[in-house]
Amino acid sequence: MNARVRPRAILFPLALITGSVAAIAAVALLAGSAPERALAIGLYALGAFLAVIGFALGSRNVFRAADPSSDRVGADAERLWETREAAVVLIVIGLALLVLGTAVDPNARLV
Repeated sequence: MNARVRPRAILFPLALITGSVAAIAAVALLAGSAPERALAIGLYALGAFLAVIGFALGSRNVFRAADPSSDRVGADAERLWETREAAVVLIVIGLALLVLGTAVDPNARLV
């Protein structure tokens, strides 16, 4: 495992998340929402999408048949582990965006 993370490996996904939230918020603004509500809608939409994709990605390998063409013995286990790691990351990011959307939503009362 590489202990040193390249800045591009962090900045690119962050830029994708920011751009996606901005695009969804722009559509909500065009639909007539207030700016705070539009931002919350963007965070809700992207967070829900990432969480659902994470759950689907995590459960997809459980039901897939083993690949008989694999030439390495541990290849399936390694791919399964990487897929589960990616699924966990997507679910955590999705849930964090949902919580952040709730925090900035003017219609949501936290207390």
